[in-house]
Amino acid sequence: MDALAHTIEVSEPSINFAAEMRQEAMEKFPPLGPPDIVTVKKEYSPSYGKNVEQTYYHCVRGYDVSSEEIVSAYIASLVSAGFRVGSWYESSGGRWQIQKVWYRSYCILSKLDIVVTGDFPGSVAVCGLDADGNEIDVTPDMWKDCFLSAACRHIQRVGEAPIYPCMKVYDLFADPAMEEQMLTFALDLQDKWHLAGTNRAYKREGDRSEGGCADSRIAMTIFEHFVSQARFQEAVDFFKERASKNDPECAVHAARAYLAEVHWKFPPNEFLNTPRTSRLSYFAIYTGQRKAGPLTDMTERLRRGTSKPL
Repeated sequence: MDALAHTIEVSEPSINFAAEMRQEAMEKFPPLGPPDIVTVKKEYSPSYGKNVEQTYYHCVRGYDVSSEEIVSAYIASLVSAGFRVGSWYESSGGRWQIQKVWYRSYCILSKLDIVVTGDFPGSVAVCGLDADGNEIDVTPDMWKDCFLSAACRHIQRVGEAPIYPCMKVYDLFADPAMEEQMLTFALDLQDKWHLAGTNRAYKREGDRSEGGCADSRIAMTIFEHFVSQARFQEAVDFFKERASKNDPECAVHAARAYLAEVHWKFPPNEFLNTPRTSRLSYFAIYTGQRKAGPLTDMTERLRRGTSKPL
């Protein structure tokens, strides 16, 4: 049987069809890019006649793609799992075997696919492939970009709307070390965040600027990662204590986290019905402002999203 064990695949109409379509569409990828794609080339050797080659693909999201060795381990896992056991009436005159596997993961900052190729038996090659099809040597920063990109896609659940066929989803952050690795790599590449594009809703018509670090899609994705889990203080710690050292504007997301915590702890009606002094005290505690005088002005600035009070 030609189906891999534990993996659902799509049969391609021609060799590497999905990879070729992906390559052609790279210039028009969405900001965070598509899920990773794995292409498996198989060969059927019948008991008589010519051998037949066929490629299949499946998508992957949430897998650790921080190095060639880890991606190679995924490829090896497909080979070691082997094929599904065929039904009793299936002919046993021939057999299938895996010839080659390509794992492609898109880097949202470098604007290229990192391609790890497993050729059996026994060789692994890696290269970067840009939108023009040029092969590029993969640097350590590109691997950081690759992991950060995959993490952002996982947080934003890329591949679910519209849904990608045959997608394997891993829980990237099941190991807490993966979250810290994402944040560390993000800080290492902070000067390139703007290359991922901006989420600015206030861009004027015709404005094609990339935006800054604070309003990049990476900053917004990391913010949503914490806030969606009601981890407001951790969002504050990251943006105020770490990210703002390289770009002070990133502290705006700490202010947003303060306000998100207010709305989470106090539903709008309940919060508005509390005494004004209690509301001001709340802001005083969470912003370190102890004097009553500047609290009103500080509260208004927080609502506007400015980082000055921080």
